[in-house]
Amino acid sequence: CFKCKAPSGGGGKAAVEEDTSRDWECEKCKNRNFARRGECFKCKAPRPKPQEEEGKDPRVERERKLAAAIAMGIDPAMAEQVIQDPRFQDSIDQYQRMQKAQEEQLKAQ
Repeated sequence: CFKCKAPSGGGGKAAVEEDTSRDWECEKCKNRNFARRGECFKCKAPRPKPQEEEGKDPRVERERKLAAAIAMGIDPAMAEQVIQDPRFQDSIDQYQRMQKAQEEQLKAQ
């Protein structure tokens, strides 16, 4: 239970392991939030930017996102709008991990 932290009764459903490694803690209220959230669902404080993103050039980041969106098959006319969606960052990260793994497999062969 979210409120009282009691274990769930199960309800006959099999437990599904969920990746919580990218979840984040609100700096204001200390509530744990899903990785997909751009603001705390409890107090609505904005998600803090990761430290590695603070020094990045926004123009380079935009071009990187656009290139990934187009490579992922998103219509170039819609790519600009799509990359504005905060949920798209997870897709970019996943796509880049997949690309890197494929490149490493090719090198190993």
